[in-house]
Amino acid sequence: MKNQTYAALFQLVLLIILGVFILWLTYFVILKKIKKKYQIEGSPHLSFSIIICAHLFSTGYITSGIYKAYTFTLQFLHKNSNSNLFDFYSTAFGYLVEFILIGLIISFIVNFISVKLFSLLTVQVDEMEEINNNKVQYALLLATILIVISIFAKEPFMNLLDTLVPYPKLNFID
Repeated sequence: MKNQTYAALFQLVLLIILGVFILWLTYFVILKKIKKKYQIEGSPHLSFSIIICAHLFSTGYITSGIYKAYTFTLQFLHKNSNSNLFDFYSTAFGYLVEFILIGLIISFIVNFISVKLFSLLTVQVDEMEEINNNKVQYALLLATILIVISIFAKEPFMNLLDTLVPYPKLNFID
């Protein structure tokens, strides 16, 4: 029982640290891209801040799907572990890094496609230019698109991760 408690506390601390790192990395990348593309000096205005927050939520929501697949991975690695503790933790860490990288890539792709596709469908308005002009209504519209699409994308992302979980091989009788 104590081992499970310690494992759960370790997972909690690890996921908090990784969550903050993932959101910081997302913030850094999105802010740098926006500042470069729209020549912003200093802090971005409210409309860009709304878009950045939507990107953060979307990335955080999609990558939160890592937890279930990673928990299954840890369980199967632990049950099938015939080696020392170092091998177990190094393999577990490798899966964690892999899941995080896939989550970040998927969330960036989902966000990019969402914005581009919506912009292509609304040719009468250049949403990003309106956001650059600090028109908050367009920022709220795009933020809603990013959030809703991330809700749609989380389950397929989790299904993708499930294909990477090292489930034990089953022997079938012919």
